Amino acid sequence: MIRRPPRSTHCISSAASDVYKRQHYKFMEAKEYQPFAWPKNFPANKDFRILTVNNEKELSEELAKYYPDATSLPDLYVIHSGTFHCDEVMATIVLKYAKLVSPSGLIVRTRDEQIIKKGKIVYDVGGVFSVEERRFDHHMKDFKETFDGGHSIKLSSCGLAYRHFGRHTVKNVLAEWGVSEEKCVEYVYHKVYEDLIMAIDAMDNGISQYPPENDPKYRINTHLGSRVARCNPAWNSGNEKEKTIAGFYHALQICEEEFLWQMHSQACILYPAFAVVEKGYKDRFAFHSSGQLLHLQTACPWGQQLRALEEADKEGTKVLFVVYSKDAEFAVQGVPEKPGSFACRLFLNEKWRGLRGDELVKVSGLPGASFVHASGFIGVAKSLETVVKMAELTIAEKNAKMADVS
Repeated sequence: MIRRPPRSTHCISSAASDVYKRQHYKFMEAKEYQPFAWPKNFPANKDFRILTVNNEKELSEELAKYYPDATSLPDLYVIHSGTFHCDEVMATIVLKYAKLVSPSGLIVRTRDEQIIKKGKIVYDVGGVFSVEERRFDHHMKDFKETFDGGHSIKLSSCGLAYRHFGRHTVKNVLAEWGVSEEKCVEYVYHKVYEDLIMAIDAMDNGISQYPPENDPKYRINTHLGSRVARCNPAWNSGNEKEKTIAGFYHALQICEEEFLWQMHSQACILYPAFAVVEKGYKDRFAFHSSGQLLHLQTACPWGQQLRALEEADKEGTKVLFVVYSKDAEFAVQGVPEKPGSFACRLFLNEKWRGLRGDELVKVSGLPGASFVHASGFIGVAKSLETVVKMAELTIAEKNAKMADVS
């Protein structure tokens, strides 16, 4: 059963998302780096009490053990029993930092309908989605909720919790690191969804990264979902209930650490880098007449920042190489064709690839050239002039080949 709120109150359209990007990246300023630190004003996961019960009788017996003098039930936060998955574990972390799940309450793992009805918050079980009733299941046949109009991945319980309470979560955590700027909160809210939560949603809903007819060259079995899955007891380990609860605590720690590192990276590392990359992007024609070289005054992350600037400047010349200082030398790096791709718009000259030192200088004719990666995605030299020349010669070679073809 789905009891939807008005969609406009929780989502932004694709067009609105584009406007958000164009306006948002324009006003970023570099901030002083805030080192990662565990938030101190929030309860530790070990403070949570977690039970697995099959019916109300078992719940009453457990409550009598833990709350013998209680005159009323503690708040119940209900999730499904059995094997746990990354989505409800991460949803617990999202709700914890939104201050909606508290150690004063009780996390109950069950599928009993009567217990589910008593839950203050119910997620990943119960067959109902209703924000007003704090019910966040996604297993219904007619469930089709997505994060916003710009995303097509169906939400899991984690995505639902994050869509509706993620801004509070992000704001609370960033405040622990002294970050309160609303633009930064909004940026982190969207980026943590795209870089972390969306993959959890996709895997829980059985959505592949690639078409089924494609056979991947290799598989990654160390992603967050697989690490959480390993926390479940093995089929032949025995004592399933006790080991499942112990594993759930471990999974909470894994998810919390990843969640906090993701937020810290976005807020304190990637967000401030926009100012550096934007300046280089604005000045690129002054740096090089082609506009195809972007010079960073300070080495910093630049991939997603450059993509955002180019998306906003749809008619602009595409950047082929980024140059920056690297330790005591300088680097020239190819721009990837797509996010996460190892394929560059243009690789450095094929004859230089895999060479270093005197051999590279001899083949390239460039004094001070130090190294070119075997794939050609990056080169290093002792001077800025040399890495610029490496890019120029590579671009000239490409242009000559295109002229020959035409």
